[in-house]
Amino acid sequence: NAGGALVRVDLATGARVPLEGDPWSTRWSPDSRFLSSWGRIATRDGAPVADLGALTGAWGEWTWSPASDRLALGNLVAARDGSGFASVPLPAEAGAEDPRPQWTSWLSDGRILTGLSWCLEVDRAPSARASGSQSRDESPECEKAYVLDPESGTSEPMNWWPGWSASWSPRGDRVLTDGLLRRADGT
Repeated sequence: NAGGALVRVDLATGARVPLEGDPWSTRWSPDSRFLSSWGRIATRDGAPVADLGALTGAWGEWTWSPASDRLALGNLVAARDGSGFASVPLPAEAGAEDPRPQWTSWLSDGRILTGLSWCLEVDRAPSARASGSQSRDESPECEKAYVLDPESGTSEPMNWWPGWSASWSPRGDRVLTDGLLRRADGT
């Protein structure tokens, strides 16, 4: 169909079995044993494992840890079976409101990089960007990036805004954002 479908294909026979999930946002776990689609975790054969969105109330593209045992969405972390749910505390200056994750990336050392937004659409006024009063390295005050350590339960703000669609290297030393490859410090 025009919207696409998520299917499992037996390469020997060509048989196709439909799987539940969004074909555009489904992600393989790094060990290739599981799939995640908007927080719905399944085995590669399609058997349900957990629904992190239903368990946590947080919907979005959960990101796999390098070991494939946990997933993160912003400052929320859960085991792939839905157990061990935790929220990594944000610094006090982050505010009390629940943020909307813009992007989440696990680093190979187990830390998480995330961009969070507390913005309303009006806060992202295109006129500020178009007029040049806001550079691409700046974000509205309602958007911040953090380095999270789920093991220690600590977080630190980053000193720059990597953008709305940051894609980090596994070591966290480089980021591809807005078509530019930058170092972790933004240079």
